[in-house]
Amino acid sequence: MLQNDIRLLAIGRLEISFGGSADSAETMKKTEDRTGMILNLALSYGGRSEILQAIQRILRDCQKGKMTLEEINFQKFSDYLWTGGCQTRIF
Repeated sequence: MLQNDIRLLAIGRLEISFGGSADSAETMKKTEDRTGMILNLALSYGGRSEILQAIQRILRDCQKGKMTLEEINFQKFSDYLWTGGCQTRIF
């Protein structure tokens, strides 16, 4: 991946897919500055799980005072999704 300028992004319940392995996190860290291509992997991914996890993270941040309910909008919600870090192109 490094030689071919490929960035790895993985979403989903990675602790299940990789068995708690740090290999995926290490590979994503090593390739985070690559710009040639992006390889997006969706592993143990489910839309409902993604939405539930995003809501839980938003509520925790609201409880900590990092944001208010009034500040939540489509873009903010999108940022909390697992896909928030994925770059996509629509042709």
